[in-house]
Amino acid sequence: MPFHIHLEEQPKEIEDCMRHMGTNLSPCDVLLSKLKPGNLFSAVHATYTSVNNARQLASNGVNIVICPCTEGYLGDGIPHVGKQLDFVSFDLCSPVLYGLSADSLVDGIIFGAGNREIKRVAVAGNVQYEQ
Repeated sequence: MPFHIHLEEQPKEIEDCMRHMGTNLSPCDVLLSKLKPGNLFSAVHATYTSVNNARQLASNGVNIVICPCTEGYLGDGIPHVGKQLDFVSFDLCSPVLYGLSADSLVDGIIFGAGNREIKRVAVAGNVQYEQ
């Protein structure tokens, strides 16, 4: 059965999980060890998910749903798009993309291009940058 969960959207969520579990396990660590998610599972946000866990999610076929405008607007943080780009695929023949202009597709590709300034302009919202 397909399902989704909001995962590691805020640092406090991770801290609360570790405190509750009495270990250094993040919510994603717990998810991976207890549920064994696969291709019917979507992890929404994953803003603070570690690179290793993102790799494990990807190798299991999990969908990571990044919501940069929401995260920026709410001030949750900037998704670490760069670390997930190894796992991103675009199906340019997808019916979802029919009717989109070329500049819309370019915007999506630029957003993922790794240019820090472009990403900040695109998703900054109310986010306070942590140095």
